[in-house]
Amino acid sequence: HNVEIGRHCLIAAQTGIAGSTVLGDYVLVGGQTGIAQHLKIGSNVQIAAKSGVINDLEDGSRYGKKMTLTDELPFTNIFKTGGVPAVPIRDFHKQTLFLRKITSSNK
Repeated sequence: HNVEIGRHCLIAAQTGIAGSTVLGDYVLVGGQTGIAQHLKIGSNVQIAAKSGVINDLEDGSRYGKKMTLTDELPFTNIFKTGGVPAVPIRDFHKQTLFLRKITSSNK
């Protein structure tokens, strides 16, 4: 479907990339990730597993998934992006810490 994949990209199993999307060089995509159509994923982007990418991602960006109260807390890993929808990894970690805080204070 006219997807362009740059040099030295690593795409894990069960990843879907919709038509006319362009991946830059050295992109890492975790498993079970979905990438919408007609997007530009910049070079050196890292996307965590189970992410849903619906917007263009700038070079070197990091995204992490939004958490729900039933999600397990993630271990720190090499990925820079993730989530449904994908959010900057720093925001992802802030959301995780917030959820941990509010759930532990209610016990």
